[in-house]
Amino acid sequence: MPVDERSTPRRGPARWYALAAAVAIGAAVPGALLVQQVNHTRQVQAEQQQVADLLTDPSAVLVHQDVADGGDVTAILTDTRAVFTAENLPDPDDDRVYQLWVVREGQPLSAGVMTSDDGTVRQFADDFAPGDALAVTVEPAGGSEQPTSDPIVVLAAA
Repeated sequence: MPVDERSTPRRGPARWYALAAAVAIGAAVPGALLVQQVNHTRQVQAEQQQVADLLTDPSAVLVHQDVADGGDVTAILTDTRAVFTAENLPDPDDDRVYQLWVVREGQPLSAGVMTSDDGTVRQFADDFAPGDALAVTVEPAGGSEQPTSDPIVVLAAA
């Protein structure tokens, strides 16, 4: 049976470009995921090293407290730095975030907004000094220059 050229689909360059693009995308996605995973692993390792460094500081004080609305918090306070960790915190509303403050002589200094990962948050305070305290407030998304609510917890060395 002769083949009718009109009924045979032509495979033009556009089809090959589409196939090449699909292959390139298919190869790029796992590569991007791998890079993300490596970056996350490096970040976790760096945080673990920072915590280990704080724990070996001779001035380190470990403070732990339960939060009234749920969750518990722990901080490692040294003469120069601190790390704040909280677990099982209730998620703030969609338009709210947790914000950490270093309280020095009664004045709050922002130590950053904390993103909750299934009720767990961690934040380092690099500007910490003897006599300072850590406080956490619930703030509008993006954080505030000054606290807009009462602290849900305050941690200080005894």
